[in-house]
This record gives sequence, C-alpha cells and structure tokens, in this order.
Amino acid sequence: MGGQKGVAVFYKYLQKHLPVFLALSNDNKEIDKESSVNILFPNKLIYLDILRINRLKKIIKKQGINFIIIEHSYPGFIGLALKRLTGVPFAVHLHNIEAERFRQMNRWWWKHYSCYEKWVLQKADLLFFISEEDREKALKTYHVNEEKCSVVTYGIEPINEEVIEPKNESRKILYFNGTLDYLPNKKAVAVLINEIEPRLKEKKINFVIHISGANLPKEIEEQLVLHENIKYLGVVENVSEQYKKADLFLNPVVNDSGVKTKVIEAIACHCPVVSTLSGASGLNKSVCGEKLIVVTDNDWEELVNAIILQLKQPKAPTPDEFFTFYSWDNITKKAAQSIISFLS
Repeated sequence: MGGQKGVAVFYKYLQKHLPVFLALSNDNKEIDKESSVNILFPNKLIYLDILRINRLKKIIKKQGINFIIIEHSYPGFIGLALKRLTGVPFAVHLHNIEAERFRQMNRWWWKHYSCYEKWVLQKADLLFFISEEDREKALKTYHVNEEKCSVVTYGIEPINEEVIEPKNESRKILYFNGTLDYLPNKKAVAVLINEIEPRLKEKKINFVIHISGANLPKEIEEQLVLHENIKYLGVVENVSEQYKKADLFLNPVVNDSGVKTKVIEAIACHCPVVSTLSGASGLNKSVCGEKLIVVTDNDWEELVNAIILQLKQPKAPTPDEFFTFYSWDNITKKAAQSIISFLS
C-alpha cells in the first residue's frame, strides 16, 4: 500500500540525516535489531499500544532518544503519553487529514475522530503534512499553531532510466493501480468498468485497461471477466514496469484527501496521467509539466476526451523540477532540519 511504502522509505532516507530508531508492529517479519524493535500491535489493534508505554519509555531512555515521530494521527495518544512520562517532544507525520477522509467515505463516526485528531494535532510539537492543502485544512479546521507546521510530501527514489515509448502502437495500454478493497479505489474501478470503457469503445479506440493491485473484491472480479477491454493483472512484482509499458495512467478517484502516491510514481516513470481534480489534490502541479492532465470530478466524457487527446501525443520526459521536488532525500532533509531547528 502507498501509505506503508511511504513510511518505510521516509525512514530509509531520514536516517541519512539523523540517527533513527524504529518501534514497529509485531507483524514486521524482517527488522534490523540494532536500529529497531517490533513490539507494537498491528494496525487494527493499535489502541492496545497503551500496554507498551512502559517498554517504549525504557527504550527512549536506553537509546538516548530526544525526539519522537508518530506515524498518522491514530497513535497520537502514544506520543502524548510518552512526552508526559519522559519529557521528549513529538511530531505527527500525517498522510491525510483522517477525519476528512472518513467523512468523504461516509463513516458515521468521522466527527468523533475529528475531535480526537484536533486534540492530537494541537498537543504535538511539530506537524508534518503530506500536502499544502492538508496543512491549510488543519490550520482552518483544527486551529493548530502555524509555526509548528511544515509540508513533508510523499517522494520518489532516484530513477535513471530514459523514457520508453510503448512498443504496442496499435492497442493503447491504459493503466490503473491501487489497493482495490480501499473504497476510493474500489469506486474508481467501477468507473473504469461502467463509464470509461464503454465510452472509449463507442469512440472506436483500440485499447486495453490494465488494472493491478491486491484485494480485488470478488463481485468486481466477476464483472471484469465480462469486459474484453479490461484485464486484471493481479499483484504485479514491479509496478514501475507497468507504468513504463503503459501509454497512460488513469486516476478517476474522487476522494481528495492526502496525496495519491500512484500518480507521483506514474509521473516519475515518465507515464502521463489523466486524473480527476480530486485525484490530483495535494500534488505540486507546477513541477508536473504536461505529464498531468486534470479534468472535472465525475465528468467522465471530459475524462475520455482527455484520454483520446493525450494518446495522440508522443511520450515526453518528466521535467527535472519534478524529480528535485519529489526527491526523498530532499524531503527528509527538510524534515530533519525542522527537528534540528526545534531542538536547538
């Protein structure tokens, strides 16, 4: 999942700028015992981590830790408890404004979570937001101190490969990837089946839509076999190879929280993207050049017309500015500087 990958690679690069010790959930199978310990509970049992407070307190003392980063707002209570017990300040590294995401997903309890999230963000010493839009939402909705807020977006690792023009020039490959039981992605696949594929067929386009990702719901899998222009690839070993093979990446997602990591990764592989406005939220569009085409939410005719127009264009390289802005090394250097500045 994009969020999981974002966490793993964030710390991979952060440790180039600051010493890092990780407290991980106990379902992590491979860990570096010198720089990590897996004592926390898996995601669905995160509330039980309160039982690990004393062990975490001992680790903080033993390792000489002087700053804590909490991933997501969910375990914010852990950061607050540890700060009170040890005096060590903490940051929250946010991947979404979670209450807003839950609201858009029609979770009845989103207002209750909003109260908790507001409490956590106001108590934290630093806040790392995934996008400028999320930072502004938090300032407006949660009334957090602007001085402790910074944007630490999702990044990309170095890619040294040249642009590859897809070999199959007759049948265009359109691609979508994601965790497929996640509601926004599930709805996006339904749009590809019911809105995009029929419209492209009507316009006599020779195409195939490739879909990859884990946890495809059975009812959608049964629908896909009825559509000759859609092919489910399952869980692919190397997503980057699929981006490179594709003529276009489609992102008909209408949830505008956080940042759609798949869009960043597609553009990093020089693959042009046609996205809804919500699907492109949180992106620095100024560095994407002509690789990102944005259309109105839920206007599927406009999206199809954008697809057809883009397919007529040669596959151009992604601007250098994109790789500079979304470099994990640059992103984590900024986060490290925020921590150092706070502690000094």
